Formats: sequence, C-alpha cells, structure tokens
Amino acid sequence: MSDAYDPVTEGGKHSRALDATFASNWQGVFKEVDLDLIPRAGQVHLALLEAEEFVGLALRKWAAGRGDAAGSEELAGRLAALQIRLNEHRAGIEAEGSLSDSVKSEDPWLISQLQHLLRHHDKLGSAILLASAEYEIDPERIRAAARLYRRAKGMAAELTTLLSVERSLVMAQFCEPQAQD
Repeated sequence: MSDAYDPVTEGGKHSRALDATFASNWQGVFKEVDLDLIPRAGQVHLALLEAEEFVGLALRKWAAGRGDAAGSEELAGRLAALQIRLNEHRAGIEAEGSLSDSVKSEDPWLISQLQHLLRHHDKLGSAILLASAEYEIDPERIRAAARLYRRAKGMAAELTTLLSVERSLVMAQFCEPQAQD
C-alpha cells in the first residue's frame, strides 16, 4: 500500500501527511477556517466525508473502465485509513458520553439512533477488514481489484448511511424543541 495513505506512524501518532491530504481537500469549503483549529471530532468527520467522496469517485472510475491495479492499491490504502478514522469516530462518540448515563432513557429515538450509528460502524469496519484481507492475499491483482471494487460498493452505501444517521443526530441537537414549563 502507498505510504501516502498510511494514517499512523510507527510511534502510533497520526501522519500529518494524511491530515494534510484531508485539509487540502476541504480547504476550498472552509476558506476562512484554519483546519488545524477544528476539534479532532470535526477533523474525523471531515475525513469520513472525504472517504465517502473518494470511494464514490473510485467506483465511478472503475465502472467507466478507467480503474486499474494502481487505483485499487490507493483504494485499499484509503480503506485502511478509513478503518482507523472509524475507530477514532467511535471513540469520540463514546468519550462524549453519548452512550453513558447522560443519554436520557426517556428519549428512545436518541438511543435507537446511537445504536443504529454504532451498528453501521460495526458493519463498515467488518466489511473493510474482510475486503482488505481478501485483497492482500489474492496474488492475481486484476481479480483482487475487481473483488475490492465489488465490496467497495457495499462499503460506500454503509458509509453514506452512517453519515446520514450522524447528520440526523447532529440536527436533533440543534433543532430540539424548547422545553415547556
């Protein structure tokens, strides 16, 4: 796999090269914002959005016959980076206390949405691990690439659903009706 997409260095710290890739992709959207000042949770969310965009583009190239073995190497590297970002995302959710006693038991919608989000984390994480293992062990690169792209279709759908559930949770925080006395 390409070193440019290896998100963790030997010391276990995040590669600034990977963060720089995400930053450059989103700089046009956030012209007035220093992306290094965005909280880590926001940076992880942007990384998930970037992964969704990249996987979609890779799938379109493959479908149009413009995908190749080199593109599949990059896709495999990006999926490995996505796995790490998913782990960070889940840890962030758990660290915020969203899954602890701070979640009100009288809000079953919130609880079900958090459980839904975590189910998609699990499904996507498992799919990435399976696809990565299959890709690495298959010596026939064209066959391995074709299998990776087939699996990437399902992963793209899972990632889109995960981000959709997360958006609904975020919107619920900002659109919560006023408490009535």
